[in-house]
Amino acid sequence: MPLDHLQGRIAETEKDVKAIQKDLSERLISRVADNERDVKVLEKEAEMQNRIFIKLEETVQKIQDLTESMHRLISIHDEKIRVQEKSIETYRNEMKDEMKELERRISNETLSLCQKIDRVEHAILMRLAEMQKVWNTEKVAVQVQKETFSDKVQTIKDKMEGYKWFILGSIFAAGMLAGHADLLGAVLHIFS
Repeated sequence: MPLDHLQGRIAETEKDVKAIQKDLSERLISRVADNERDVKVLEKEAEMQNRIFIKLEETVQKIQDLTESMHRLISIHDEKIRVQEKSIETYRNEMKDEMKELERRISNETLSLCQKIDRVEHAILMRLAEMQKVWNTEKVAVQVQKETFSDKVQTIKDKMEGYKWFILGSIFAAGMLAGHADLLGAVLHIFS
């Protein structure tokens, strides 16, 4: 019995081993199938990553090309800016020189104009002084003429007054002689 029992145990153990082997084999097959699926998924992911890496490489190449182009554009732009700054500085210096020349010319013209104004003012003052002298001389001459004229008029008035009294006296005498007193009143009324 021990043998039977041992054989029974061996047969059971063999059965268990076969069951374990079958189970392991199924698990292994399942695991292999899972691994194959995982490998296929990993292959697809690797392929996608390869495409992504290729696109990234292309993008990096494009970025490098763009960077080179930007560097060239920036260097050209910097050169243009330097040329413009130089041109602006030259223009600024020319403007300063022109402003100085203009200020110098304005100063010279102002000085010349002031001198001309002074000469004209002096000439006007001299002419006014001459005119004042002439005016004063003419004023004195007019005053002398006026006084002379006044004297002549006074002389004439005095003579006329004398004639008036002479005529009145003559008329009065004639009236007295003729006896016409009313004629004498009319004549006196006219002269008075």
